[in-house]
Amino acid sequence: MFKNEQEMQVELSKYARKFGGLSELIQEHELEKGNSLEEDIIINSYKYCLESLYETVLVSEDENISMFDKEQLKPDFLLFDPGLEKFVIVELKNAKSATRQAGTELGAYSNAIKNHFPMIADSDITFIVISSVWPTLLKNYIFNEIFWRKKKVLCLQPIVEEDNSIGLECFPPDQLFNKKIKTTFNRHSFSGMQYCIYGKGINSGEVIDSLDNHIERVKSAFERIIRKSQQNNSHGFAFLWKDLREGSLARYSVTFVDINPFEKYHEDVVEIESDFHERLYRCLSEHEVTGITGTTLDSMRNGDYFLDGIANPSPESSLPWEDLKGYMIEASELIAFKSWGVIADFYEEYLASLYKESIYDYKYDDPEIGLKFTESII
Repeated sequence: MFKNEQEMQVELSKYARKFGGLSELIQEHELEKGNSLEEDIIINSYKYCLESLYETVLVSEDENISMFDKEQLKPDFLLFDPGLEKFVIVELKNAKSATRQAGTELGAYSNAIKNHFPMIADSDITFIVISSVWPTLLKNYIFNEIFWRKKKVLCLQPIVEEDNSIGLECFPPDQLFNKKIKTTFNRHSFSGMQYCIYGKGINSGEVIDSLDNHIERVKSAFERIIRKSQQNNSHGFAFLWKDLREGSLARYSVTFVDINPFEKYHEDVVEIESDFHERLYRCLSEHEVTGITGTTLDSMRNGDYFLDGIANPSPESSLPWEDLKGYMIEASELIAFKSWGVIADFYEEYLASLYKESIYDYKYDDPEIGLKFTESII
């Protein structure tokens, strides 16, 4: 349709300079509920970005937006939505060879805006990718940004209208990912640790019992662990529970579980796709990776913040989820359940289905519902 990106930019620039913006070019679209969580999250991203295209002003066109003179960062268009006060970064692609740069460019442009406005929320910087071709590399990058990293991206492709004018249409959300490969989990998918909360002076049963008088601080520590996990952009779930075993030194515990990023290296048969893949496999197999990463430990240790003076917390027992669950439910009082990242998306989808099937208003953090949820996805 276009000889090159420059020709595309010249044509789209006519609309980018209008207050109505690129929305004047976008065909009517039906973005209804998808057939999978993956598709639903992409649709929500599309809708969020489309809101910011109806009233925009052009901030820059192929100009350096970096606050540093020696750094040249030139998005094709930088727009601003004065109604919702969001920035819109528009990137044009017109050839397969250029798609390798897309990820690097969008990330760099976003960081440039954050240098100007350090406190701006990630979702107040949206991305519009307009491309004539959609190779696998570009689709994979955008899917990962939307689904796993929660970035707000809209994909558009140029078309020729009946009157030979240029238009834009939404690239089908279900074509950004392989529909045959859904996000599923098995017994190797989750691993974690038990965050044991020992009362000060653990040799004194009376002191251990005194943690019951600080249950709100224990709950606060639990909430902080969850919040830090969200900040770390990980994906998992956790239970807060009270240990009812006689003589237990840790009155309360948090069973903390993350998606195991190295899950496929636990499979009986690993398909070696390249020489580098084989090197990765040998490295991780040799060191018997468990999925307990630095992020996992960092998230749990943040609970110490509220427990200073009343407890000696300690992350222990690096185990798969099934082993952790067995110990947790053996003799305990479950107090709360929380999830984060993509797992929270799955949990809310599960909870919504319960609300539709029952008149009972389940608590969001009900640990019994949390247990049933984990059973439903594994």
